[in-house]
Amino acid sequence: MLKALDLRGLLSLGVFSLLAPRSAAARSSARPVALPAALPALEPLQCPHGPWNAPGAKGDGEAPPWPGAELFWRQILASVMQGMDLTRMGDAPAARHLLAEALLAATGSLAPEPRLGFTCSLGVAALYRVLALISLKADPPDSVGGGHRLALRYQHLATVWVTHVWEKYARREDGGGPGEGWAWYDRSYIDSSAWPIGLQELNVEMHSVQQALAKELVPRRGLLARKAAKGFRDPKLSIGIASVCAYPSDNPLPRLASSNHRTYAKLHGYRYRLQSEIVAPERPPAWGKVLAELIQEPDVDWWLWFDCDTFFMNMTVTIDSLLWRYGATNEDVHFLAAEEMKPFRAVAAAVSEDTGFGEFQCLRVEDAAMLNTGSFLLRGSDWSKQFLQRVWGTEDSVWIRHPWWENAAIIWDLLRGLSERFRQGVGPSASIYPEEVRILPQFEMNSYHPATAQSLHDAWAPGKFVLAFNGVLSNTSAWAERVDAPGRGGGGGTRALQSNGGPTGLNGSNGTGRRKRSGAD
Repeated sequence: MLKALDLRGLLSLGVFSLLAPRSAAARSSARPVALPAALPALEPLQCPHGPWNAPGAKGDGEAPPWPGAELFWRQILASVMQGMDLTRMGDAPAARHLLAEALLAATGSLAPEPRLGFTCSLGVAALYRVLALISLKADPPDSVGGGHRLALRYQHLATVWVTHVWEKYARREDGGGPGEGWAWYDRSYIDSSAWPIGLQELNVEMHSVQQALAKELVPRRGLLARKAAKGFRDPKLSIGIASVCAYPSDNPLPRLASSNHRTYAKLHGYRYRLQSEIVAPERPPAWGKVLAELIQEPDVDWWLWFDCDTFFMNMTVTIDSLLWRYGATNEDVHFLAAEEMKPFRAVAAAVSEDTGFGEFQCLRVEDAAMLNTGSFLLRGSDWSKQFLQRVWGTEDSVWIRHPWWENAAIIWDLLRGLSERFRQGVGPSASIYPEEVRILPQFEMNSYHPATAQSLHDAWAPGKFVLAFNGVLSNTSAWAERVDAPGRGGGGGTRALQSNGGPTGLNGSNGTGRRKRSGAD
C-alpha cells in the first residue's frame, strides 16, 4: 500500500502521486462497482476501536464489538482501496460515487450522531482524506478552483475524525512522557494501520492546498462605505452578546472578560448576557453555547457568541459592520463563523460619496485549520433553533466526548452532506457551506495570541477587532493575562495581553473549558 506522498510531486503536478492516472487502456476498463468484498491487509485494521486493540487508551467505555464488526470495516477499507484504484485509472466519478456509498454505510447515512462511524473513526478519516485527493483532480494542474476548496473541507472533516482516534485510542496513559504520570501518544496506531492515512501526510496535504489557494486572486464587489464601515451602527438591528464563564470563584478570567465584554456592549447599545454557572453539568462547559435559550428573546435579531477567554480589542468596530460586510443582512443568512485563515489583503478603489458604493479586490488566503466556534453570530430565527437542536443532539450524543466537543459537532452538521452534494463533480461556483452560512476570515472575529498563532493562524495586532487566548497555556509556560488601561492600542478598550511569569488564570482552554486542539493540528 502506498501511504507516503511526495510533496514535491504534489506541488509540481497539482495532484498527488497516489492518484496518478494509469494508461488509456486501464482507464477504459474502469467501471463503477458496488461495495466490494473484504481484502486481506498486512497492517492492523485497528477497527472497531477498543481496549482490545488500543491498550492503555482512554476510549469511551466501549461495549465488545458486535459480530461481524471487523468484516464490515474490512469491506469499507476495500471500498477505499478500490476508490483509489479507480482514480488512478482515470475514473474519478466512479471513485467518488463508491466512496460516497461507503460513507453512507460507515456513518449511518451521514446521521447527525454517527455512532457507527465512531467505532472506526480512523476509517472515516481515511475516507475523507481520499475524497480530498480525488477532489484535487477536478482542478487542472495549473489552476485552483472548486476542487481545491472542496478538498480543504474534506481535509477538515478528516481532521475531525482522526483527532477523535488520536485522543481516544492513540493516547496512552501508561507512562512514556517526560515525567511520571504523563500521557503519550502512539503514533503508529494511526500511521501503521491498514488505512491510507497518516498524521503528517494529512497535515502536509492540507498545508499544500492552503498554499495553492493563497495564490488565488478572488475579485469581489460590494458595499465599502457607510454601512460596511467598521464603526457603522444600524438602528434597525437589535444585537446581543452572550458568553459562558463557568470558572472557579478564585479564577480572575470571568471578572476580566465580563468587564471587557460589558464595556463594549454598553458602548454600542448591545444586550449582554453572561452565564457564570455550568449550563449542563453532564457535559463539558463549552456545550453551554449550544443551548437554544439564547435565541428565545424575540426582540434580538442577532446574537454574538463570545468565549470567555476572548476580548474585544478594537472597540470602534461594530458587530453591525460585520453583518453588512458579509451579506448577513440578507434574511436567508442565519449563521456567521470564522475559519482559521490568514487575512484578506484588500485594495479598494475610490468610493462614491453619492452612492456609498465601491469596488475592490482581495487576495484570499485559506489556512489549513478549520471553522472555529470561539465566536460566531447567530440570527434569532427558527433555522437557528433547529440548528442548535441538531448540534446538541441526544443526552448521550457521541459528540459530547469528542476532543473538540461542540466545535466538532458544528463542523459535522455543516459539512457532512458534501459527499452527497458533490458525487458528480464540483463546479467553480459551487457553494461549500449551506446557503444559510457565511464564512469570515479569521482576522475579522478570532485573531489568536501570538503564542498560539505561531505560523499557522492569524495573530492579533493593534487595530484588530478580537483577541482569543485559545491554547495560550498549551504553547507557553507562563501566563498571559495583563489588561492595560482603556483607550490605548487598537482603538480603545483592552490593550495588549503580555506574557508574564507566575500562576495562571488561563487553563489552556477557550474560556468554556476547551483545550487547545491536539492530534493532527
